[in-house]
Amino acid sequence: MDTCHPGKTPEEIKDLCQFDLDISRVKGETEMPTLEELRIIHEVLDPEEIFIPKMKRPAQV
Repeated sequence: MDTCHPGKTPEEIKDLCQFDLDISRVKGETEMPTLEELRIIHEVLDPEEIFIPKMKRPAQV
């Protein structure tokens, strides 16, 4: 594992695994994806939202 998501420590993630996860190379938090990366994920890699559904925006009042 090279990075971990914000709000989680490498130790917390390791404790959740059922195998010996190597956390010795962790160098910080995972960066948020750019708008272009999100576009590629949703339009090219998973346009049918099989694996990654698009976030629904709350209705405005």
